[in-house]
Amino acid sequence: MSADEDILDTLSACFLHKGTGRDKALDSTFAHRIQLCRAWGIRDEAAWRVLDVGCGQAESTAVLAYFVGDHGHATGLDPAAPSYGAPFTLEQSQDYLKKSALGPRITFVRSDLADFLHGRSDSGAVAFDAAVFCHSLWYLADRDVVRAQFAALAKARIPRVLLAEYSTGSSDDDDAAAAAAAAKRPHQLAARAQMRLHALREQYPDPERSPSTLNIRGALEVEELLAVAEDAGWSVARRGVVTPPEEMRDGYWEARIVTAPSFKEEVVSLRLPKEQEESVLRYIPQVEQAMAHLEAVDKPVATMDVVWAVLELQ
Repeated sequence: MSADEDILDTLSACFLHKGTGRDKALDSTFAHRIQLCRAWGIRDEAAWRVLDVGCGQAESTAVLAYFVGDHGHATGLDPAAPSYGAPFTLEQSQDYLKKSALGPRITFVRSDLADFLHGRSDSGAVAFDAAVFCHSLWYLADRDVVRAQFAALAKARIPRVLLAEYSTGSSDDDDAAAAAAAAKRPHQLAARAQMRLHALREQYPDPERSPSTLNIRGALEVEELLAVAEDAGWSVARRGVVTPPEEMRDGYWEARIVTAPSFKEEVVSLRLPKEQEESVLRYIPQVEQAMAHLEAVDKPVATMDVVWAVLELQ
């Protein structure tokens, strides 16, 4: 058995999922996070204490807990309600993980980042070696909220930030690159559609409107994220790009969100000016066409490449 298969066996046994044994979709999610932990340079001998900001159902927390080793610790932080999430809620997923073999290495806290860090500064708690944003920054509302996250971490004197987020850019310099770009196209378009919808929800607020359930909200492109981080007191020590495993379905799921009837229904329900409404709706046929092209050549929708970075305090 390969080292990665051994890791996936351990993670699968510790994580709540449907059925018994390994789950292909979950394996790909874990495999991508294994890629990131290696790129960031997390090693068990360092015994890091890491803060997983916006941990959600804790896929990244589980992988971080594996990589920090028996003497390290991973704290998963998320303000979402325990009942949030499907097919299992945050509470169900996190409780299951806490009772697993990785459980002693893990703590979960329901709080936003600023309040959590303020409380720790008052209590004199043990310092973190790194804070992690693993595909969590696109959930935030806007640039100011993103900057506040980086500023809070800088104020807390956490020495490094480990970041990973999708890159909507692509290259088609040769035939292979063009084919890869076409496979990622539905994910790119779906991300832009959700970004645009979120921006219009913010531009035309309505107190009676239900909160957004989209995965992508005030998403910033990677270069803008890094510029915001630099403005808040961080510098890029190392960075790179990883291509997620072919089996990772995040790109397909995001495309399906935009092509589902409920997405158009939500846009129309906002009663936006016609031009603004059309600025979102025009993405739907574009995503459909990009998916149809892939189906015609018997290729799956791919997930966008991911930029990772290690940031250090200036």
